[in-house]
Amino acid sequence: ADILLTLPAGIIANEELQGKGRTRIIGSVRYQATEGAFYLDNPVIDQLQIDQVPEEIAAKAQKLLQKALAKALKQRPVYRLDDSDLQQKLAKASLKSVEVKAQKLQITVGAF
Repeated sequence: ADILLTLPAGIIANEELQGKGRTRIIGSVRYQATEGAFYLDNPVIDQLQIDQVPEEIAAKAQKLLQKALAKALKQRPVYRLDDSDLQQKLAKASLKSVEVKAQKLQITVGAF
């Protein structure tokens, strides 16, 4: 099942061509229990909107970003539980799996 993220985005091509906006990314969440880390698998940039940047340039940027995003997120988690935070450390010790099913988050926990 997929999850939808909306994130801030920006582009700086040169002094004349730059802008800020947002991007919408769809992908599958995966929890790696041994690392206490959440990954976004099969990410797809569904939408990229950059203020003050022509649509055709934003479309080209989206294609470039898509390749870079897929490569980066394969190796880097979008979130890692923090061992220095007691609540997160306890969650990491008991959390076994996280899945999105029927637009609901399903969490499996176990004993320490």
